[in-house]
Amino acid sequence: MYFFSAAVSNVSLSLDDVHLTVEWSEFSDCHFRQRVRPITNEKGFAAQGSFANSPAIYRNCVFERVRFKRLGGFNLSRGWFEGCTFINCRWEGHFAHDACLVDCAFLGTMNGCVWFGDSDQGANVLRGNDFTDVRFTDNVGWRRSFPVEQQLWPAGYIPRTDD
Repeated sequence: MYFFSAAVSNVSLSLDDVHLTVEWSEFSDCHFRQRVRPITNEKGFAAQGSFANSPAIYRNCVFERVRFKRLGGFNLSRGWFEGCTFINCRWEGHFAHDACLVDCAFLGTMNGCVWFGDSDQGANVLRGNDFTDVRFTDNVGWRRSFPVEQQLWPAGYIPRTDD
């Protein structure tokens, strides 16, 4: 699937068996889902790609069971995610360097990922995100001035920051 300068709304997109490339596009009220299955398909490649090779905007979208991983999965890249919900996504080996997340909700387990505050391209916008329904493992990092105080956290959870 390749989206270039696209305006997409109110659609459900399956990420099974696809290579995704998104550039200069905007999605609103869309549902992205991936079934839980082995990493590679019968042709020998993993469903993978980037939600924002070039900047892209996602508003009020749902991401369900998406495998976010730097290699062999999907990445947020330089996307702007506003009011989105991430349900039972698999955050394993994901490094969020440049993504902007505003008023998003996360549900499920989060393991093996690193979230960055200030990016190499300027400051990421990271505020109002609700992590209260996330079970964090010890393998989640918050780096480069990640604005911990601007997010909602599960009761008793203290984010470990690596500045």
